[in-house]
Amino acid sequence: MSLPKSDILEKQDLYFEWSRPEMLEFIPSDVKRVLDVGCASGAFSADIKRKFGAEVWGVEVNPAAAAKAAMRLDRVICSAYDSSIDFGDSLFDCIVFNDVLEHMQYPENALRLSLDLLSPSGVVVASIPNVRHLSVVWDLAVRGEWEYKEAGILDDTHLRFFTESSIRRMFRRAGYSVQRCEGINEAIGRKFRLLSLLLGGKMNGLRHMQYGVVAVRGS
Repeated sequence: MSLPKSDILEKQDLYFEWSRPEMLEFIPSDVKRVLDVGCASGAFSADIKRKFGAEVWGVEVNPAAAAKAAMRLDRVICSAYDSSIDFGDSLFDCIVFNDVLEHMQYPENALRLSLDLLSPSGVVVASIPNVRHLSVVWDLAVRGEWEYKEAGILDDTHLRFFTESSIRRMFRRAGYSVQRCEGINEAIGRKFRLLSLLLGGKMNGLRHMQYGVVAVRGS
C-alpha cells in the first residue's frame, strides 16, 4: 500500500531535518572547515557550526533541501557528489557522510574523491547502517524475511549494505586507515546484552543500528 502524498512529504521533511546529535562526538574539536556530503536541510551542519564555530559547506542533490541548507551553511552545492564539482583550492579538515554511502552505487569512489579534498590532517566521519543488526538477522534467519522498509536499515532507497568488517574493508580499499568504528544507536533488550556478555562479546555486532566511523588518509 502506498503512502498518501501528505505522508510522503512529511516523511521527507523528517528525514531532511534529522540532526544526528550522536555523531557530533566523532567530529574533531579543532575543525576549521567541514564538508557535509548529503547535508539534507543542514540540521547537522548547523549543529557543527554552533558547537565548533567551523565554516561548513554542504553538498545536497535534493533542490528543496539544498535551498533550506543554504540558509544555514556557508556554502551549499546542489549536485551529486562526484568529480564534476569544483571546490577550487578549498581543503577540508573533516568530510561527513551521515547515512549517505549506503545510498551510492559506488561508495568507494566517493571516498577516493574525498582523499583529494582533505587537509593533511583531515578526517572522514561517517554514519553507516549495520545490516547485521539483530532485527535484520532474526527476520532473515528465523522468519525467512527480507522486507524493505520506508526507513531504517532496510530503507528501500539503500543500494549497499554493510557490517563492521565490510565497512573497514571499504575504507581500506579506498585508501584510508580507520581510527574508530563504533556501534551507535543500540536497539536491543537487556536479555540480549546479557547473552552477548556471557558469550564473550561475540554477538556485539548484532547490537547497534549503525556504526560511527572516523578514518584518515592511509599510509
